[in-house]
Amino acid sequence: ALKNLQNEAATEYETLYAAYQNLLCQHTKLLADLTSIVKESAAAEELQRKKLDAIRAMTVADSVEHLLQTVCALEINEAKTTEVPQAIPILSTTAKVHPVTP
Repeated sequence: ALKNLQNEAATEYETLYAAYQNLLCQHTKLLADLTSIVKESAAAEELQRKKLDAIRAMTVADSVEHLLQTVCALEINEAKTTEVPQAIPILSTTAKVHPVTP
């Protein structure tokens, strides 16, 4: 009877140990999946940050272009109202500042 109990205990131990190893493998796989998800999320956040930076750069470029056009218009207007002809540097109103996109 004692031998039967030992055999049953050994069988039960082997079954439980196999289940433990299976759970450990699943845990390792889940950790790898979670790590992958975190990396993808970080990459998506970085891409979103770069998009926002590009939008900001385009907004700044548009503002600079508008300021250049305003300065040109003021310089041209000043040249027209001045009695003594002067050499006036005229800035190009068609110059565009293109931001570097990542």
